[in-house]
Amino acid sequence: IMVAARNIGWYYVIGADGYFSVCRGVLGVQQAQVRPPQAFAVCEFNADLTGWEREACLDYSAGSVSAFWPLAANLGRFTFQISHGLDETVSLDTLHRLLRQRAPWFTPKPEQLCWGAIAPFEQSLVQRFGHGRIWLAGDAAHSTSPIGFQSMNRGFCEAEQLSSAI
Repeated sequence: IMVAARNIGWYYVIGADGYFSVCRGVLGVQQAQVRPPQAFAVCEFNADLTGWEREACLDYSAGSVSAFWPLAANLGRFTFQISHGLDETVSLDTLHRLLRQRAPWFTPKPEQLCWGAIAPFEQSLVQRFGHGRIWLAGDAAHSTSPIGFQSMNRGFCEAEQLSSAI
């Protein structure tokens, strides 16, 4: 995001450019790991979500977290924190197995896996948020687990607040 300060003519760069931030690299800022990485299986699927269209669900059990988000009338996303099977390919069978084990309360039956992936997520924080006319926001500055899309949503808010302040 580039911001022009009115009446001054100066330009600022707000680097809300993600985990692999080019702006962070230009600043020479390192990310410090706050906690060990966590792995998550993320599955986007088609199913009849009648009755589930407007309700996100979080489940904390057995030392891990699972989350469901409705994305459309027949499209949902589940995210499962996992500790084994990190080299598996996510399939519809994988999703069904994880639902039986971790979310038996979820009654819709996924019919098709649109996409799925297993990925590690680091929880990190930059040592400084910026300098001069280059500042960092969102995943460029801090990252968390994918539960709730906290880093991305926080990044949108931070970029807006920072640009208003400039």
